[in-house]
Amino acid sequence: MTPEVAEVQRGTADHGTGRLAGLLSRQGIEPKLAWGFLGLTLFMVGDGLDNAYLANLLISYGYSQPEVGTVLTAYGVTVAIAAWLAGALSAGWGPRRIMVFGIVGWITFQVLFIVFGIIFSNFVLGLITYTIRGLAYPLFAFGFLTWVTLATPEGRLGRAVGWYWFFSSAGMGVLGAYWAGFGIPIFGMLNTLWTSLFFAVAGGLTILLIKDVPRAAGSTGQKIRQACTAITIVVHRPRVAAGGAVRLVNSVAVYAFAVFLPVYMVEQVGFTVGGWQYVWGTMQLANIIGNVINGYLGDWFGRVWVVRWVGCGGTAVTVLLILYAALWAGPSYPVMLIAVCCYGFTLAAFVPLSAIVPLLAKENKAAAIAILNLGAGAAQAVGPLIPLLFLGGLGVVGVFWIIAAVYACGFLLTFLLRPRGEKAASVEAGEHAEPVEARAGIENPTTRS
Repeated sequence: MTPEVAEVQRGTADHGTGRLAGLLSRQGIEPKLAWGFLGLTLFMVGDGLDNAYLANLLISYGYSQPEVGTVLTAYGVTVAIAAWLAGALSAGWGPRRIMVFGIVGWITFQVLFIVFGIIFSNFVLGLITYTIRGLAYPLFAFGFLTWVTLATPEGRLGRAVGWYWFFSSAGMGVLGAYWAGFGIPIFGMLNTLWTSLFFAVAGGLTILLIKDVPRAAGSTGQKIRQACTAITIVVHRPRVAAGGAVRLVNSVAVYAFAVFLPVYMVEQVGFTVGGWQYVWGTMQLANIIGNVINGYLGDWFGRVWVVRWVGCGGTAVTVLLILYAALWAGPSYPVMLIAVCCYGFTLAAFVPLSAIVPLLAKENKAAAIAILNLGAGAAQAVGPLIPLLFLGGLGVVGVFWIIAAVYACGFLLTFLLRPRGEKAASVEAGEHAEPVEARAGIENPTTRS
């Protein structure tokens, strides 16, 4: 096997002598990357604070409903592309450089989008600038996920990615929404959107506090070839492709629900708009807690087992639980809160995928992560297609059952997530695995002579 990344993973003793450093390491957070988790959270607050009201803002500035849909759809497609690029480019040029590129691009096109797309109410410029902003955000967010995966010893990787998704979801899904809810009554929708720049800049500057920075090794030609392996790896390692497909399954319901569920729950079930926001916010809270818990469960009981039974199987059941809670109990907040919390927790059980898939291609982890990221981004484009294609013909109940069937298909795909001819421990847990040299084109400066 030809080494492609020059990157040394170290244990707890190498990365911290204090109690805090030891505590972080035991929980799966490499001390050298601790500032990165804070930076990720701040950035995701800025990126996610407009999620709940951007459509309303655009319409108030003269956009039609179809134009809003076009902007958001184009954004989802570019997110899928950039999610793949984040892992592919990190392999060749190093994750920190890709993250810097992402944050600069995000800030630049966020300003252009607000000025030309919103204030001047120019649909074409709004479409272009917001779409390009969609290319920038995954470079930062998924670039850091690549960094975490490459820098963390296998035995703690499940916990590490659990914490990654905890901080990412806390920033985008919880703190961003809470800040928007606080800021809009005081500053208005547009001025609240301007505050996103503060959070993004703060998150980007925090990354500069990371001292142990991996550096890309090799010539430009080697880096380009390394990046291309993020495409060819699905041929040489088809189980990585299966992992990407399961990652797509993970988020299908989230983006499908965004199209029809709030309208259904308010107009047909009887929840109020504000009440449903509270219900869905509680689901997000259950999800971020589940991100951490399922990371630990994966390391303790087997990562594939958690994804298969709690993730795919559990989410198939809890999706239907939401449907029948609404049909049988009506606008009952206690009943629906129980249903959405169960859904949020099972949805988080896909967290171990970020530890499983890189170990399916140990010789090229960054390329495997690129495929995983592609699956995550593709869900943002595929999810809305389900209600678009079937809601008119099958109704809400039919769409719910189709979504549940998608998770059942994911359950079957998980049987491909164990490397052929290798012991289960290498992917399932690796609890006793020692830090080893893992090379994917990145050189740790502390190990150079």
